[in-house]
This record gives sequence, C-alpha cells and structure tokens, in this order.
Amino acid sequence: MTASLLLAAGFLLLLVALYILSEPVETLRFFYSPAAAVFSTAGFLVAVLGLGLNLWGRQSAVFISLLLFFLLTLGLKCLHAVAHGGRPWAATMTHFGLFLFTFSLTFGSLRLENYRLLTQPNLPEMRALDLKSGQVRRLPIAVELQSFDIRYHELADLNHLEQAVPRQYIARVKIHDYTVEPARVREDSILVNRPLRAGGFHIYNTSFDPYGQGYVTFLLVKDPWRGATYAGIVLCLAGGLLLFIQKSRKRPLL
Repeated sequence: MTASLLLAAGFLLLLVALYILSEPVETLRFFYSPAAAVFSTAGFLVAVLGLGLNLWGRQSAVFISLLLFFLLTLGLKCLHAVAHGGRPWAATMTHFGLFLFTFSLTFGSLRLENYRLLTQPNLPEMRALDLKSGQVRRLPIAVELQSFDIRYHELADLNHLEQAVPRQYIARVKIHDYTVEPARVREDSILVNRPLRAGGFHIYNTSFDPYGQGYVTFLLVKDPWRGATYAGIVLCLAGGLLLFIQKSRKRPLL
C-alpha cells in the first residue's frame, strides 16, 4: 500500500474516531457545527486565494493546515448527516460530493505523475522528464510520432495566407504499451483538446517545433484518483440541482 493510501485511510479513521468521541465529549461537536463550517470554509478560501493550489509544497504549510481543517469539518458533517438518516438528502449529497472532490484532489495529488516527453518522427520514445522530481525516467509506454499537422481556419481572402489562424493541431502517433503482456501497439491521433489514454496515462499534445524539425512535446499525466474526483463533482452538481428544485417548489407564486 502506498503512502498516499495510508495517509488517506488514516485521515478517514481519524474522522470516524473523532465523531465517535464527540458523542460523550460535547466540545468535539463544534467541529461539525455551523460555526466551524463558516470558519473552515472562510480559511480555505483565503488560503486558496493567497497561496494558490500547490497542495503539498514546502511553502504552503498554512494552506495544508487549513485544507485539512476544512476536510475535517466537512467529513464530520457528512458522518453526522449519515448517522441521522442522511436528511435532507440534497444537502447531504452536496456535502458528500464536495468532501469526495476535495479529499480525492488532496490525497490524489500525492500520487499524481506528470511527465514531459519529446518525440521525433518515427522514433519510439519512452524516456520522459518527471516534472515533480526533475529526473528523466523510463515509462511503461513509448510514443512514436508519425506525423504532425496544423489545420487553419478558412480565409475569405487567399491573398493573406500569412494571417491564417490555426484551429487545430493534430499529432498522429503510434503507442507502444508495455503494461500488458504481450505488448500492445495502437495508432491514434492526439488533438490539443482531446488527449489520448494509454497505459494509465492521459497524453496531451502541448507544443511543437516551430522551425519545422518535426519535434513534438507531449504531456503525460497519471492520476489514479481522477474517477473519485469526477464522482465528487457529479454528486455536487446533482445535490445542487436537487436543492434548486426544492427551493423553487417552496417559492410562492407571484
């Protein structure tokens, strides 16, 4: 089990233990009170605006503390709602979705991998720069660039071709996936706004050589917690929609 999973499991156990202790210890009930929610949310927003989203950077100890306090109060609020039947459902769904989103984003950042990979035409490349450590690593997949095309917006006046604006960058690649046995090879295209998924990585087309040498740079991102993050967003949106419907039904007709 990795360190991030151990930390995440430890935090969840701490939440459960604090909630159990809050039954006989009235002081601990403050952590899931409305006052604690206001303080933790305000502190979290101030930290985000003031320090940015460098979650685990050495210079952001204040941000980490406020983030964990926000997660603590939100998690205890969710446990309290579940212990009392989960009602009101819309508010509970919104709180749980926000907790899942923030929790997975926080602890998932420890397992997030970002690599920059430079390719040349028709040469499979599996060496990439680890953007977190600054070291070159061998990846379990290789990217082979086959061609790179730029598509432009159509011009009404063909006498001003130099003013043509690019509308899409298309890299046609061959992916050698060594995470499976036997190794799998597939051909596909990577667009700027449409990454390619292979070997657990999302591959983004980020830049190209403007001097026509054929070099193309890709960003490879591996985020094992991506699904949980998206699930939290969906729950937040669903809960917010239910809250809106409930409020609109209670609103008196003019």
